[in-house]
Amino acid sequence: MLLVNNFKTFAPPRFETHIRFSKQVNMLNAGMAYSNIRFSMSNAYDFDPLLGSTSAPGFTEMATLYRRYRVNSGKLTVMAANNETFGGMIYVTPVNADPGANTATYQAYVSNPLTRKRPIGAVSGNSTATLHLKASPTMFGGSANVEIDDSYSALVNAGPTNQIWFMIGFYNITGAQASGVSLSVDLDVDIDFYELQTPAS
Repeated sequence: MLLVNNFKTFAPPRFETHIRFSKQVNMLNAGMAYSNIRFSMSNAYDFDPLLGSTSAPGFTEMATLYRRYRVNSGKLTVMAANNETFGGMIYVTPVNADPGANTATYQAYVSNPLTRKRPIGAVSGNSTATLHLKASPTMFGGSANVEIDDSYSALVNAGPTNQIWFMIGFYNITGAQASGVSLSVDLDVDIDFYELQTPAS
């Protein structure tokens, strides 16, 4: 038992756990051959920037006990079903800059040695694929110091300054999309909560 500002608590000063975020979404960029969607691996307060404050079950509860968090690693599983009448390429890749603001080309993403990609057939044929990808801040930080770098951690009501992203993309081999690709996305993260909350006086 700890004493925090004269308040007795059984919570440890640091707590490591796993949190899962899941989403089903249709990825479509009508009239274009290429579409993509992104999720933050390291922003457990807001995994999906398109929704805002999309914390997963368990995060809010832990936020009542702790002030800060750090995501140490994450694993993405994507199950994709092509809705198009032509095949294409589905891929997932880790990036350390928000791909929503990045001008890199499709070719640059699929050429990344960390990228996982699979051909995916037309809707009437072999139209499904499953991809797995693991990532962590140490993949991009260049040293183990990112494990204690505060820019990769955040208050429980915000995201870290530096983030690691999972980008999912689809490229049609014959033309523009009309129906897109249905995705089932599971993001599992290993997360530390620390700095116990100070109770109201």
